[in-house]
This record gives sequence, structure tokens and C-alpha cells, in this order.
Amino acid sequence: MLYVIDNEYLKFLYEVDKEVYYNPSYSNKTKPFVGIIVFLDNLSYFIPLTSAKPKHSKFKTTSREHILITTPINDDNLSNKVYKKHMNNYIQMLSLIDIKKMIPTPEGTYTKLNFNDFDPTYKKLLLKECEFCVGNKQKNYKTAINLYTKQKETGVVLKRHCNFTILENSVNNWKKK
Repeated sequence: MLYVIDNEYLKFLYEVDKEVYYNPSYSNKTKPFVGIIVFLDNLSYFIPLTSAKPKHSKFKTTSREHILITTPINDDNLSNKVYKKHMNNYIQMLSLIDIKKMIPTPEGTYTKLNFNDFDPTYKKLLLKECEFCVGNKQKNYKTAINLYTKQKETGVVLKRHCNFTILENSVNNWKKK
């Protein structure tokens, strides 16, 4: 399942940690800020999806901080797509599960995405992303728990990563609002 995060909550977290994905336009864009939910240390964590960009074609399909959402395509249908060669085929990169940008999400800060609210083309993309996330649930969780555990155990927050400890402490302040 894909979820949407409350824009005010994102803004609140962004003020604490500038690595949190936040853009004021999320509140009025037709393209929502979507992602998946995993449970870590008794907290639900939202892992954002981001649109595929040309720079992602240089990324590994899976790393300790992201997972590319891909689909096979024919090499005669490559125009206007972000793709990369994989073995003897091409794969289109639909989006990226950006695990290093995951944020704690208390109850009431997220809602399930209603696919029927979108035009057919975007709905098709969202359904493919959802299918990929469901089909790779264990992989997504394992990658998230490994990244989370490493940061919590070492106290080291890598460049362009959200600081999970600071964000978790901020959740208590949000709940008091």
C-alpha cells in the first residue's frame, strides 16, 4: 500500500532536519508525496518514493540506502524514459525507494493513497510502484532495518541521510501540539 504524509507534519520535521523531503507545493500539487510504511523500534516509519531522474541510471538497483523501482522495457521504446541496461535487456526506472530519507510517522500523520484520485496514466504508475513495493516487502524492510540499526548503534548520520534520533525525539513534540 502507498501512503501520503500530512504536509504540516512534513514541514514540522523539515524544520528539525533539513534532510526531510519537504516542498510547500506538496499541499497543492496533483502529485502527492507518497511512500511505504515499515515498523521499526515500535514506530511506524514512512519511506518516501521519488520520481526517477537521469542521475538514477548510474545507481545500483539496490544499495544500503535505496531501492530502484524498475520494469522491463523494449529497446525500441526508450524515448522519454529513464532507463539503464541490465544484463541483455533494458529496464525503465519508475522511481526510487529512498530509505535514507525515511521519517517516523505517528498515527494520524498519514493516510492511504486513493489511486482513483489520479488520471489514468499516473494511476498506472502508482499501481506499478505499489505492486513492486508489495512484491519486495521483505527486501524493503531488511534494507530499512539495516540502515536504521547502523545509524542508531553508531550514532553516525551519513551525508544526505535523515537523523532518526532527532526525528524520533521531535515526534513527541508533534504529539503535544
